[in-house]
Amino acid sequence: MGGGVVLQRRVPSPDPTLPYVQNRL
Repeated sequence: MGGGVVLQRRVPSPDPTLPYVQNRL
């Protein structure tokens, strides 16, 4: 938690809390 902005920058997604976004890490 607290890395939503980084996730959005790495993966262009409207929801930084999507499961597939976390898996991409």
